[in-house]
Amino acid sequence: PERAAVAGFRRVKTAAELHSPDKGDIRSASTKVGGGDVRLLCRIDRQIYSCVAGDIATDEVVVTTERIAHSNLHDNAFDKYAPQIPRALISPDYIFADKHLNTGVVVKRLSNADGRSLQIVLRIKISSDPEGYKNSIISCWDISESRLQTYLRNRKLLYKSDEA
Repeated sequence: PERAAVAGFRRVKTAAELHSPDKGDIRSASTKVGGGDVRLLCRIDRQIYSCVAGDIATDEVVVTTERIAHSNLHDNAFDKYAPQIPRALISPDYIFADKHLNTGVVVKRLSNADGRSLQIVLRIKISSDPEGYKNSIISCWDISESRLQTYLRNRKLLYKSDEA
């Protein structure tokens, strides 16, 4: 099947290619900005994210071209908010528990977006994860103030910044 193209990135590898010894593994692809199938976004403060996973193995956060394409299914969220994503991860307003182990839902209020907030699902790499894994963005999209208030009432809050 045809895959969505994302500017600045080459074709996303298929599942067979990911695990083929002669084709390499996406988890060990270059983490240089704009390099290959994996893009290094920023480095996070392990102390802030220790509420998600206590045994954080790296501070690097990456995103794959496949996850960029997925996030862009949410009203072009990645392309729209790309410059703000590193700031949101470095200085989150809230981190909520996710149903998946070692995964947090990061929320950062957007200063110029009519009360909107950026929501990022972040998988944290722990020491028992396979070699080559990094902290990685699963998805991102914007949410309304009313949705954020619902999260604050109904979800398990792991972290709240002093500015939130």
